[in-house]
Amino acid sequence: MPLLISNKLYALPACLEGKCEEKAYVRWLRRKAQAHVVRDLKRFGRESCIGATYRQLIHQAVQSGGDRDYYTGLPLDWSLISTYDNELSKAGRDGYLRTFATLPTVDHVIAEDGTIKFVTCSWRVNESGDPICNLINILRLPPTENGVWRPCDARNALLPR
Repeated sequence: MPLLISNKLYALPACLEGKCEEKAYVRWLRRKAQAHVVRDLKRFGRESCIGATYRQLIHQAVQSGGDRDYYTGLPLDWSLISTYDNELSKAGRDGYLRTFATLPTVDHVIAEDGTIKFVTCSWRVNESGDPICNLINILRLPPTENGVWRPCDARNALLPR
């Protein structure tokens, strides 16, 4: 029988200790998983879009580097989770939204075998859309032996091979 460190299903990952409260993290985790499930039901069908599975995959992504943006390597500000206010957003508009640039969110990439993998990234990068993420991938790929940059056609190029 494996040794249980915590009896909690989604304990606060070590990389987030001191950066946010466990209660806020679990709330964030549940909301992100639910949002992705709702969106993916149309894409993948009911059989593969299960909330518990998505929560587990997102939790694993946070455990394995959730303190940094997967695409840029920049730190994420976990103190921002569960602090967004619609009324302040309406009043502050773009200025208010810019304060959430480093808000942690998740993005999912689809591996070559068709499985879904979640990665943590900043709200700014995630909202920028595919073109910026593709550019980031191109810039992060090292050149080949002859100095020519390898082509990159999708965010999935960053997945381990």
